[in-house]
Amino acid sequence: MVNQLGELLIATATLQSLIQKSSNSALSETAAHIQNLVDDIQGTALQLRMVQIGDTFSRFNRVVRDISSRSGKDIRLHIEGAETELDKSMVERIVIP
Repeated sequence: MVNQLGELLIATATLQSLIQKSSNSALSETAAHIQNLVDDIQGTALQLRMVQIGDTFSRFNRVVRDISSRSGKDIRLHIEGAETELDKSMVERIVIP
């Protein structure tokens, strides 16, 4: 979907360029409306890729508990900013290590 949206943005920019050369006001208004719709779709698509980082870091509770148990030390994990959102691909890169 993101790739197709990129293609749509390129096509819209090309259309805008052609319309500027034609000086057709009705066509220009329609193209501007299409551009607004594309911008809205792009914003929505990017928002769909965002996930809260807290879910990722909450997985570390078990790791911390296990390390605490093995080392005989009292270790606590405190997470701040759990509601912060990141792109899903970035979160996946954080989880792997």
